[in-house]
Amino acid sequence: MAGGSATHAGIGFQDQVTGLVSVHVLADAPVDFFGLPSGVTPISIELETSAPVDDILVGTSATGFCFINVKKGVTTSTKSDSPLASVVDQFVRLWIACQSGRSTRSWQRPLEVSKDRVVLVTGGGRSTTFTAALSKVLGRIDDRASIARDAVTSTEPERAAYDAVVQLLRLAFHRHTGTEGSND
Repeated sequence: MAGGSATHAGIGFQDQVTGLVSVHVLADAPVDFFGLPSGVTPISIELETSAPVDDILVGTSATGFCFINVKKGVTTSTKSDSPLASVVDQFVRLWIACQSGRSTRSWQRPLEVSKDRVVLVTGGGRSTTFTAALSKVLGRIDDRASIARDAVTSTEPERAAYDAVVQLLRLAFHRHTGTEGSND
């Protein structure tokens, strides 16, 4: 039988996230960590989907989707077998699949910033430094519409998170397309 205590802990954490989102679906209440426009609520939830980001797929009242990857712990790492590399790889494969738009799957269409989200939910003390740093970087990218390292990082943990994610994005994009990714 595959899986051990780490697998079961991860599945237990995914169940907790699913329970939280399910309560919001039933209550017709927004999920704060999705960062969607005011009043947008989750209306459906699917688990272990066919999407590249497959842990949880949430449909919203804005006809959008939140693709959720749940990891018990993620740290700043550029190792190809790290949890962060797995997350980035799934995010890149999702973006590629959505850009193609060649499917009957409702989620497989170009992602729209106004109504779609790709979300990493992580827990545990080991993830704190990485998630705090990356959250600040992503917030600055959103506020400034810039991805320039010096414009969106101000501390060493932020620079390390930025560098690791950019490196893993470029590697995953090259792996799946055979070309270099652009800053766009």
